[in-house]
Amino acid sequence: MLLSGLPFGFLFVMIFLFVCAPAVIFGLIGIVVWGIPAALWKRRWRQALSMLAFPLMVVLALPAMQAAESTRDEARFYIHKGSYDAKAAAAKAAGKHIAWVDDWSIFFNANDFVVWDEWDDPETDSGFKLEQRFGGHFYLVGD
Repeated sequence: MLLSGLPFGFLFVMIFLFVCAPAVIFGLIGIVVWGIPAALWKRRWRQALSMLAFPLMVVLALPAMQAAESTRDEARFYIHKGSYDAKAAAAKAAGKHIAWVDDWSIFFNANDFVVWDEWDDPETDSGFKLEQRFGGHFYLVGD
């Protein structure tokens, strides 16, 4: 499990989700709603622009995080590609057109699987949504 090394792992996640994350979100909203108009009222244009920079950086960082996640998944796939090809060959020899070759789940509610599907329709056969295509009939599917 992802948080098994931390004391009170589940409690830590709950505190983060219900205390820390909303505090950060409300803080960013507070900067926009209160701080910027107050600076503009006092005619401090530079201060207003600098307060706008931080929420803008947070919003612009989200696509960069997605790109890093995609690159990480590609690297992880190519590291294990030999074993995935062996499992796909075994499934093909058994007459199957789909095989679950790896489980990338990190927590009970974050389920990701590497699937080999010769018919190139992993959403229909797996019941999960397609997250990423790796090529060679391999796909990452998840919740």
